[in-house]
Order: sequence, then C-alpha cells, then structure tokens
Amino acid sequence: MLKIFYTDKFTCSNNFLLYILNNYFDKKSEKEIEIIKNKHGKPYFKNCSLYFNISHTANVIIIVISDTEAGIDIEKKSRIITEKFADKYFKDEYANLAEVVKLWTIKESIIKYLGKSVLTALKFIKINNNNFLYNNKNLNVNIFSFELYDYYISVTSKNKDYELIIVEDM
Repeated sequence: MLKIFYTDKFTCSNNFLLYILNNYFDKKSEKEIEIIKNKHGKPYFKNCSLYFNISHTANVIIIVISDTEAGIDIEKKSRIITEKFADKYFKDEYANLAEVVKLWTIKESIIKYLGKSVLTALKFIKINNNNFLYNNKNLNVNIFSFELYDYYISVTSKNKDYELIIVEDM
C-alpha cells in the first residue's frame, strides 16, 4: 500500500499529516501519531506500522504514507538550476538543464527513502538505465516519477504501485 496525498489547501505539513491520518487511516489518538526522527532528521511514527514522508514547495504539500519505507520529493518544473550545480551532482545523467529538476526529485526521494542527509548522500546516487545506485550498489527500489500541474513528483519505495489522492476539500 502506497498512498500519495497532494494539497495546496494547508499551510502546515503537520496539520495536513494529521488530517490524512484522521480521515484516511482512522488514527486519532496522540499515541498512535507520535513522531520521532532518525539521526539525519527523517521522521517516523513511534507507535504505528505505517511509514511516511513529506515534501513541500511554494504553497504545495505532498505526503506519502506506506506500509514500507518511502521517500518523496516535489519541485516546481520552472525551478532554475545552474549548469555548475547540474554538473556537480548529475554529471553524465542529463541531456539538458530542463531534465535536472526531475532528476533532482528522483534523487531526493531516494535519499529520503534511505533516511540519509541530502548534502552528504546526493553525490553517491547514480541513475543508470533505470537502475538506481547508492554508493555503486543497486537499490532494487521502484521510482514513481510523474508530473502534476506545474510540478515534478518522485516517490521511492519497494511498493509496485501507488494511489494518488488530491485533497481539495477539508
């Protein structure tokens, strides 16, 4: 089970997460939704078998909730990337700068899946013919990368499919 929740109606990701848990997963007690973080800052539920990850950009929040580890990232398609940055982190992985924003979302979703720090892990992730490598080891994960409105979204998980839920009414 992998559910992706998208909204532009909340200003706080924690409020959106609580809304999702209360309305889609029937988690209402504070013990069920206590959040802790690993040493790199990846959040986990303390007393719940679900996994989650959050990303936001501009006024948009996206959250993935799954029965296995998951990482998610969202970026505005029009985000400006410099050639220097692209060459540093995406060398030999892109044909033009427009592709780099999408690649960024893929790599960041992998990093968040792994629970690593973006600044230290980014240089160890390589994408090669739909193989996703971390420190030259194949991760054997599924990457769902797609466009929604003006955004690129990427999700990393062991799950084989996903459900996208756009939350418009609260």
